[in-house]
Amino acid sequence: MGGMYDQMYLKESYLNTLADWEDIARGPGCSRAELAYRWVGNRGALEAEFGDGIVIGAGKFEQIGPTLHGLQKGRLKDTVSKRID
Repeated sequence: MGGMYDQMYLKESYLNTLADWEDIARGPGCSRAELAYRWVGNRGALEAEFGDGIVIGAGKFEQIGPTLHGLQKGRLKDTVSKRID
């Protein structure tokens, strides 16, 4: 099954995008995951009144705390969000 996943995900464009994401995360000094959660969770696109929310996940229980802490940091700077957009 590894060959199938390699064909699907080990594409140069995906790897370049992941490298860009890592570079963007360095700006605010956060992990790639924190960057994603903060970008999605604080952009104003989610509407709680319509039941919108974020599903968080972790491979290990210990990762949940840092994820929630990252979300509490609030919005990313506009310069960071613009790089993502």
